[in-house]
Amino acid sequence: MPGGVKDHGVYLMSEFGESKSDGSSRKHIAYAMGCNPDVDDFDAWWNRARSEFGGDDFAEYFDLDDPVLESLRGTDGALVIEATSTHLYIAAEIALPGKS
Repeated sequence: MPGGVKDHGVYLMSEFGESKSDGSSRKHIAYAMGCNPDVDDFDAWWNRARSEFGGDDFAEYFDLDDPVLESLRGTDGALVIEATSTHLYIAAEIALPGKS
């Protein structure tokens, strides 16, 4: 299961699989736009993460068999995650063939 995590940035990571070279944790798959501490200004990503996902750290697990995630397999599509104070919503953005 992939996990959505908010702690030092906001990112997706795999529950299983390849670890970081130092063995400390799993490799991050992708950071949320504007929430990557390696490339975004600290105050900018920290404030955005807090605004979008609240002040507490968390991890949320996604079911790999979810139809939204299945629809992204083998595409160049994007996973969109929206948050409210009580829910996370996921959607797929997939370009139609021949469209750009």
